[in-house]
Amino acid sequence: MKKSDDSNQAKIIFLNPHVTHVGKIVSHFFNGKRNYGRYRHLAFSNFIKYRVTFLFNGENSSFRRPWIRRLLSHKSLVWLEVFPWMAINKVNPFTYSLKFSLKSIGTGDAILAFSTDLIHYSEKMIIELEKFNGFIYIHMTHYYLNPVKLSEIICRIKNPVLLSEGSLEENEFFRHHFKSKLDHFQIPLVIDRRFLPASAESSNRILKCLVVGSVPQINNFDYVYFFGEGAYLHPLRKILYENQDSLRNEFVCRGRFMALAKPLTSRINNASSEKSFFVYDSFDIVEEYKKYYMFISPEENIGLPSANFIDGMIAGSAFLGGNDAIYSGFGMIPGTHYISYSGMNLKELVETVNYYQLNPRELEAIARAGQKFAEENFSEQHVVSKLNQLFTN
Repeated sequence: MKKSDDSNQAKIIFLNPHVTHVGKIVSHFFNGKRNYGRYRHLAFSNFIKYRVTFLFNGENSSFRRPWIRRLLSHKSLVWLEVFPWMAINKVNPFTYSLKFSLKSIGTGDAILAFSTDLIHYSEKMIIELEKFNGFIYIHMTHYYLNPVKLSEIICRIKNPVLLSEGSLEENEFFRHHFKSKLDHFQIPLVIDRRFLPASAESSNRILKCLVVGSVPQINNFDYVYFFGEGAYLHPLRKILYENQDSLRNEFVCRGRFMALAKPLTSRINNASSEKSFFVYDSFDIVEEYKKYYMFISPEENIGLPSANFIDGMIAGSAFLGGNDAIYSGFGMIPGTHYISYSGMNLKELVETVNYYQLNPRELEAIARAGQKFAEENFSEQHVVSKLNQLFTN
């Protein structure tokens, strides 16, 4: 992609992409995390196929550890991070347009930002965003981290447009914190090609439902105030994992809760208050999806789906979804592209799995239709087209 010769042409301004976790981030090389990006399902390449301009204005960093910040000032850390970020994500500074100040953005341009980053920006930065007359597209993944502050910031922005993979308007937590009428678009996810190819018809598949996904306990104030102390982001996942022994005829869980010998102040998923924490078994997720006829990865209680649902569908396993508003927003039809059940109703969920265990032909038909739907509607080309229409209209 080359710089546009038309300086008046509207551009997508990707705000501080080095901290969004969409691409590979520099800090992961130092803390041992897998470096595919927190939002790998958004496909970093999707964004850089537009008339994208990257804006690095010295705000925020992907490094969070205090000892690093004591060594370098915040701004120094940011600038030292930007150029390695370009290198590992193959962003050539000579072919992409780079900007270093919000003041250099045109009024016809559009800013793309993430909610998780907005809440960490300085007041000076928020004031600059407040003055911007163009559209600011805000991706709402993990908006639960500080919804009160985020809502206040969004109310100060002149033309905010919310983006998410869910139907947020239907969610009580969202409506509680975002009372103003806001433009919102449900954007599709992107399939991970490593799950292809796989046949939905296989005599080797096991007639059980695979349960995948982590079980984080959320302890920030706004979330606890709304849901109560000890609340989990995926409550149904917690129930399935905790009852996996009694549900072993229907479900196969690839994780478990383990008791702690003594309370810890910091542990995975911040679950030390219950003296237990969730751990994954060691397994190959690609092979697991191809092993079972159906799978479930229950949604977040803040109105967002698990990115796992498209991975399993593309691998040829039938998906069980508990929030029809989310999946109908993608164009999915219950009973055709996926299997529907009622939210937190465990009894109904077990009965649904039992029915399809007795009717594998129906299960295979749904798996085939779901796989075809995912290939056509969650492909990178399709998502690029959808987002391009959104940003240019």
